[in-house]
Order: sequence, then C-alpha cells, then structure tokens
Amino acid sequence: IIKANSPEELYKRDEWTSKVVPKLMMVSDMISETNWKSSYKGDTHRFINSLIEQAKSRKTLSKKQMEAASRVYVKVKKNIEKNKKKA
Repeated sequence: IIKANSPEELYKRDEWTSKVVPKLMMVSDMISETNWKSSYKGDTHRFINSLIEQAKSRKTLSKKQMEAASRVYVKVKKNIEKNKKKA
C-alpha cells in the first residue's frame, strides 16, 4: 500500500492515464461512425465509457480490460473501413 501511494508510483500512474484516456476517448468517438444497430452502439459506448471512468478514478485497468478495449478498437476500425469501401 505504501509503495502504491508513493509519489513516484502516483506520477507513473498519472502519466499512464494521460496516455490511455485520450485513446479510449478516440475509440468512443469512432463508435458513432459505425453502422451498428443503436443498441449495440449504446452498449459498446457504455463499456468504453466505464473503462474511461475507471482509468480516471483508479488510474489503472486490468490486463483483460486493456485487451477488451483493443478488441473493440479493432472491430470499430474494421467496420468503418468496410463502410468506406462500400461508399
């Protein structure tokens, strides 16, 4: 507990947060550009927003959460590219 709250550790976590939160926000914005059903978009938005809130408040995410965010990013990017090819 003491190590986790040391100034050096808090600085590292703040730095991590400043890198990760903007990326998660970018994914959240990209979700709007997909042609998914509104319910699926809403659920995905809620998931990403919950990750953003946890990253801001706890300044950490689990490995599984990071992997899930990466998978969402890949799905969103793939859907957007597919839509551009159709247009």
